[in-house]
Amino acid sequence: DKGMNLSNWLEAYWSIPYNAYPDVNKFNRTKVQTLRNLGFNSFRLPVIFEQIADPNPPYTIDPNHITLRLIDSTIVWANDMNFNLIIDNHHGLPLNNANFQSQIPRLQAIWTQIINRYHNVDPDRVFFEIYNEPQNDITNANLRSVMVNLVDTIRNLNPDVTLIMGGNH
Repeated sequence: DKGMNLSNWLEAYWSIPYNAYPDVNKFNRTKVQTLRNLGFNSFRLPVIFEQIADPNPPYTIDPNHITLRLIDSTIVWANDMNFNLIIDNHHGLPLNNANFQSQIPRLQAIWTQIINRYHNVDPDRVFFEIYNEPQNDITNANLRSVMVNLVDTIRNLNPDVTLIMGGNH
């Protein structure tokens, strides 16, 4: 079926230094409805969760952050317009062979907040991509260690959530 990436919106970290993140008008109900009317039935929503979280423990994401409110709206649109939605952890902080073990608690804290906020989504229509396109700086074995820890954390919070994950590069 037809899918669309809602690009350069909630993953646009390059806009942060210019106080232009996020562009709240980039996508709205009307624009998404237009895409739906064109036949798209799946949307991928890249989000910079790791860059909006506090860099220090407990790695809090402000529950009133505009990014989260825009995700909330996108979930409502997905439900109202009957499309599938992939919420993608995009442009994460570097994950490599040297730091992967120390990054697990940070990623667990971030995913705990995401899953707790979105625990009521339909697992047959809203999916979560744990970490977008890991690079070759981490072996698949080390990445698997990270993913196993994150899946365990997420499944303990919500065993029914649908997850997407890939290998390095």
